[in-house]
Amino acid sequence: MEEKGIVNKLQGHTGGSMPEFGFTLEESHDVAAFLQSQAKDVSLEKLPKAGKGRDDKKDKADGFTLLSSLGCVACHGIQEMSIKSTSEIGAADLSSIGLKRSSEWLYTWLKKPEALNADHRMPVFTLSNTERRQLALALSSLRKEADNGQARKQTHFADKAQKARTQQAPH
Repeated sequence: MEEKGIVNKLQGHTGGSMPEFGFTLEESHDVAAFLQSQAKDVSLEKLPKAGKGRDDKKDKADGFTLLSSLGCVACHGIQEMSIKSTSEIGAADLSSIGLKRSSEWLYTWLKKPEALNADHRMPVFTLSNTERRQLALALSSLRKEADNGQARKQTHFADKAQKARTQQAPH
């Protein structure tokens, strides 16, 4: 996780179930630096290139469609789309996952989660490399951030997908 993501989490700016520690901003940066110094280096998969006739924008739009059609929102909070409270299930809220994880990390997680967390609980889906790429691009674009403790207004991810599809449609 990037230092900014750790600091935001410690400062309570990303939602989720992190307890309030009351750290100052400087203390949060110190904790983040320590945690990063203890992290193990992992080998991340490279994000494959877009297929013929495809680009990042098209793949990201299709990734948002997959987030809905694969049932990710049955367990995960993704902005306003979650079906259940993530605290009921213990699944992560993904509304700001792009602040914490790169597209390469997400691609690796979707391909072989045990390489990143041997004790993971997420089911492993049979996905093509293209589908993993699409999901990684969509997830890495989710960057709901707090602004002085106030969450920025976010557009529903389905609206983002529709807008992206409209922009890529031939005229």
